[in-house]
Amino acid sequence: MLLIENELITLDIVTLNTYEDIESVGKYLEKYFDAKVIEKLDGPDARVWTYEIQNIKFKLQHNSYGNILFTTIDGKPVMDMIYSDLKNRLE
Repeated sequence: MLLIENELITLDIVTLNTYEDIESVGKYLEKYFDAKVIEKLDGPDARVWTYEIQNIKFKLQHNSYGNILFTTIDGKPVMDMIYSDLKNRLE
């Protein structure tokens, strides 16, 4: 589900929602969107990985709700492409 609120765009990746799935989502972003890893923070029950795609920062986060991708409104065109591509791949 894609949500836009207060200049923040959020993509909830429902079908890939485990702690381990963040690795698959990260590899997907690197392979298909040329995402560059800026930082990876891994805790016992949460993870936050920061990427740069087309000079825009994206945060991929795993918490008790699942895996969520965030960016600012500047990243909307890229987020729209990610959303459409994931939707097609995961349906």
